[in-house]
Amino acid sequence: MAIIIEKQSKCPICSNFLDDMKEYIMVPPLISNRKDELFTLNDTGIHKSCLNKSALKHKLLKHIDLYDKHLPPSMLKCNDAR
Repeated sequence: MAIIIEKQSKCPICSNFLDDMKEYIMVPPLISNRKDELFTLNDTGIHKSCLNKSALKHKLLKHIDLYDKHLPPSMLKCNDAR
């Protein structure tokens, strides 16, 4: 999952900083092919408002859904270290 440092990490669509003033989503590492149009959105944080305006919105959400459906069950719960 993306690591976001508020006021330092930037939205790949608008290049503005991510912070608590605008909602954002975290995108998992979905794409390894640098030539794929989704690569720039890969493993990042994106403002929801920017994503809603993006032509790539539906493609990205489809890939996130596929990613979530294929996670192994052990990745879907917190591991208690006790």
